[in-house]
Amino acid sequence: AKVVIDHHMTQDDLGAVRFVDTTAEATGRLVYEAIQALGATLPAEAASDLFVAIAMDTGWFRHSNATAKTFALAEKLVAAGARPESLFEHLFEQSTLPRLKLTGMVLERLQVVCDGRVAYTEIRRSDYAATGATPQDTEDLVNYTRSLEGVEVGLLFMEQPRGGIKVSFRSRACDVSRVAEQFGGGGHRLASGAILETTLEDARSRVLEAVGAALAPPR
Repeated sequence: AKVVIDHHMTQDDLGAVRFVDTTAEATGRLVYEAIQALGATLPAEAASDLFVAIAMDTGWFRHSNATAKTFALAEKLVAAGARPESLFEHLFEQSTLPRLKLTGMVLERLQVVCDGRVAYTEIRRSDYAATGATPQDTEDLVNYTRSLEGVEVGLLFMEQPRGGIKVSFRSRACDVSRVAEQFGGGGHRLASGAILETTLEDARSRVLEAVGAALAPPR
């Protein structure tokens, strides 16, 4: 039997048994609860994986979805063998030269629209060959767009090696999952994504228009 374990508001219909809780801060919590319900042991390697899952879904415990229960679960995972210091170093403090070069391109192309409320940048297909980076090196680069002072929604448009445009959405308050759903995507209220089978220029135009409409005050 297939089982889907998820905490997103939007999920693909995989024809499987669904264990979904949209109030959970991370899918890692649901996996932990499933392991506990089954009475299975939790080896150190699995504890590390779950710690990373929870840390990533809470912005390394910085986002508003990190609660006292989140930290209590993190404590249990550390007791089971997870090592936050080594995990953080491996994930965030060991950038490759190609990734840093790609980051430079992303920052150089940063644009601000909607009176400073929306920031966006892009990665072109040719950038991978120019820098030696891979699509995996784009992870979290969208966060630079939201880090700008005054920005409410940040966007990263990425030309995919096999075609199409992947768009990552980040927000401080606006429900970007609803915007992503307009393009066949989805995710969290403040962090979502979508893939558009179109050109970079068309995707940029359509998504920026939709984000602008989402930020507009109700009439």
